Amino acid sequence: MDDKIIIYDLTNTYFEGAMRESRIAKFGRSKEKRNDARQVVLAVVVNPEGFLKESQIFEGNMTDPESLQYILDKMKSHRGGDPIKSRWWSWMPASPRMIT
Repeated sequence: MDDKIIIYDLTNTYFEGAMRESRIAKFGRSKEKRNDARQVVLAVVVNPEGFLKESQIFEGNMTDPESLQYILDKMKSHRGGDPIKSRWWSWMPASPRMIT
């Protein structure tokens, strides 16, 4: 059965210490206001029942819209064609926008 609704969520987590050797820990916009620490961005896609559909760990400087496009492309490649047969709504902090 195809999911009619999926939920996309992002968060980030920061590291204590320099993390200079990490390839993905980067300085970025921290939701915890820790602009002094390197971080990674964590993304999940779940269905309304909470079952995981996709997940990804991004570099800490990845923007929300960039991560959404990456996840959409990933879901298309894994599932062949559109991940959802209708439209996606992206609720970014600035304003909602529809992605077709």
